[in-house]
Amino acid sequence: MSQGSTYQRANSPEGRAGHRAASTGAARIRWGAAVLAVVLCVLQALLTLYASHRQGIYVTSTQISVVSFVILVLLVVGVNPLLRILPWIKPLGRAELILVFATLAVTAGISTFGLADQLVPLIATPHNPKWATAQRGWDKDILPFLDDRLYLRDERQVVQFREGLDPSQSLWRDVPWRAWLGPLFNWFGFVAAGYGLFYFLTLVLYPQWAYREKLIFPLAKIPQELIPPGNRGRIPASFRTGVFWVGFLVPFCVQLWNGSIAAGWLHGVSPIPLVLDTGVLKDTAFNSLLGAFNLSVFFAAVGIAFLLPPAVSFSIWFYFLVYNAMVFAACSLGFGKTGADFPRDWIWTSNFLTAQGGGAIVAFGVICLYKALAGYREGARDLSPSERRRQLWPLVGLGASFLGMIWWMTAHLPAASRWQGLFWVFVFVTLLTVITVSLMRVVAECGIFGYQSWTGPFHFAKMLNLPRVIGAGVIAPLLTFYSILFLDIKTFIAPAFLNAEKMSDDAGSTRFRFHLTLWISILATVTASVVGSILLAYRVGAQQMSSWFYSQATPMLLDRARKLVEWQQAWSPGHVTSAVAGAAWVILSVFLRRTLFWFPHPVGYIMFVNPLIRAYWFSFFIAWLVKTMVLKYGGRHTFERVKPFFIGLIIGEIMACAVWAVLVWALGLSGVHIDLNRHA
Repeated sequence: MSQGSTYQRANSPEGRAGHRAASTGAARIRWGAAVLAVVLCVLQALLTLYASHRQGIYVTSTQISVVSFVILVLLVVGVNPLLRILPWIKPLGRAELILVFATLAVTAGISTFGLADQLVPLIATPHNPKWATAQRGWDKDILPFLDDRLYLRDERQVVQFREGLDPSQSLWRDVPWRAWLGPLFNWFGFVAAGYGLFYFLTLVLYPQWAYREKLIFPLAKIPQELIPPGNRGRIPASFRTGVFWVGFLVPFCVQLWNGSIAAGWLHGVSPIPLVLDTGVLKDTAFNSLLGAFNLSVFFAAVGIAFLLPPAVSFSIWFYFLVYNAMVFAACSLGFGKTGADFPRDWIWTSNFLTAQGGGAIVAFGVICLYKALAGYREGARDLSPSERRRQLWPLVGLGASFLGMIWWMTAHLPAASRWQGLFWVFVFVTLLTVITVSLMRVVAECGIFGYQSWTGPFHFAKMLNLPRVIGAGVIAPLLTFYSILFLDIKTFIAPAFLNAEKMSDDAGSTRFRFHLTLWISILATVTASVVGSILLAYRVGAQQMSSWFYSQATPMLLDRARKLVEWQQAWSPGHVTSAVAGAAWVILSVFLRRTLFWFPHPVGYIMFVNPLIRAYWFSFFIAWLVKTMVLKYGGRHTFERVKPFFIGLIIGEIMACAVWAVLVWALGLSGVHIDLNRHA
């Protein structure tokens, strides 16, 4: 049988149905489970809002939601055993547990980095009289180019939002909901188009990545290890092995010890170091690596990396060392003294390293998207017309979402000519789509649960000296649009969609109910998150909310937009050359790996744009080394025997973060930062 015919069957509706039929566990999803999923998503959003803004606790700030895992464990080991005793309610089946977890994971970031904490403060920023001063220059360089329909325009209402209501006033009656309704309604058009783009990208990419390339999807595998097959097992198989509990106790006890010292409960002892103080490099031959190198252990990252093919985990740590070797070489040649001399940021500043990563991430995304579309064309050859129409609807949805985002942005450029705005918005959305594909691939293939992308449309615009060509009427509004869904992407929803599709596929879930519940959960979470953020801000005052989101990020964003509008420097030929070199290296790597299987996978190279990889690379190295030794000397059987230990490392660290979140909230502790976002 040819490779092409094999792929056609796997990618066809029949092949997908066969895959679902072969998956273990019941595929039936009761409406009660769907309602439970929606309710839990809303509760997670409200809990996250209160924890982050009133307690400084972050439990849903990465691709791994601590709340989601805690709820899953409680359902598996607490609720389900209780329901088995009750005769009138059946326990939740595997597909239903997957549904609950998947919806929680997809919606986890909406109340924080993913939407609400970006959108709500921005609406009240441009016309804030304390920020929009003459010295800042917003009145000349920013405000004329923003669409007033997207923002609060009454300065008194903005001040009221910042200072909060009087305790005697009613939240529902005295909050100016009518003033908020217009901006929110307009912004939700953009959010809907963005979420649609991510969702349909998932449906287009998934058949290629899951059935033909057979990616691991490690973040989708972890919850499945905690769920017994069908309704037969009382507790997961992992929980019944001593190896799992050994792995669980390692991070749990380490974080318990370190947290107790940070809380002041233990005296005269030292915490177990999980991060090497890179100050030891000062005044040594490696002094130049200050600001670039880091050595730390993330137990969850070790566990995830152990699940990966060695070639993938090797790429992550290998290219991080290549990155530092380039820094060392540049400093040795006199271009700087340390890594701090090569500035970069997440808005528009690049250096020769992040420019390489920028070119690499664009080329990688183009290749991945092309292969997925080619797979669709190949898989549709032998299908009947009705089957072909069913298979093509994700492409139609993707095209509609893509055009919808372009239409929305163009309609909200009040100071730009129609055709100029349309052209640059098309370039902008195309570039964002390609970068999104690459970032989805990183999570699907590597399981990186904390990342940012310090490259994007504005990095390329600056290095090509395009701000003056694009014009202030386009570039200033585009930066505000960009900030809502694409700027601080620790909880990027696009890869969460992909992991949800993988979990649903493996569990054999009923597609209609699964996807309907997913979208209802998203709608409910967006509503609860935005309304909850506004209510909390009016109750305590927005200036008492998270200082980063509500007092620093949005005015900084408009200040940066003003600088970008006024950009007068020449283009950066060195950075452009670096970007081209990065793209060329990825293309060459993909080509060479067809015959030279030892050639490094390019996924680590595109992580040049992710500053958080400094926190993970050493964990990937440890896992790569251990797995290589296990496979070499013990084989697949030994790998399966030790795998529960590494699953335990992941769950142990997640549960430690959950315990400390509860303790910090209940006891009012300060200075204890045991969470998955601590590297940031």
